[in-house]
Amino acid sequence: MYKASSAFSKAINYADDNAGWVRYRDIVDIINEEAEGRNKINAEVVEHQQNMLEDMKKMFSQFGSRLAELENNKLTWGEIPTVTNEDINKLFRVENETLNIGKPKGD
Repeated sequence: MYKASSAFSKAINYADDNAGWVRYRDIVDIINEEAEGRNKINAEVVEHQQNMLEDMKKMFSQFGSRLAELENNKLTWGEIPTVTNEDINKLFRVENETLNIGKPKGD
């Protein structure tokens, strides 16, 4: 109904501008022009929505790839190797001298 009322409104305006009888063909032409304009707008909206869907597909594909990557690199439990006093002492040796950790006794 809305489409018809706006088309009739344009037909009435056309009739006011072109005083005299309104021909049926003029009304049909105005209605067709209105429909073509709306079809063009609808086609542009559909194209825009299609592009957005394609972008979303790409994003989900990248997200899925990243999830698979993370799944393949997940942490696993393993046994911690045993450390001896000798291993710990090696960590704190510098050029055959032992590092003093903390305050020296002389302070």
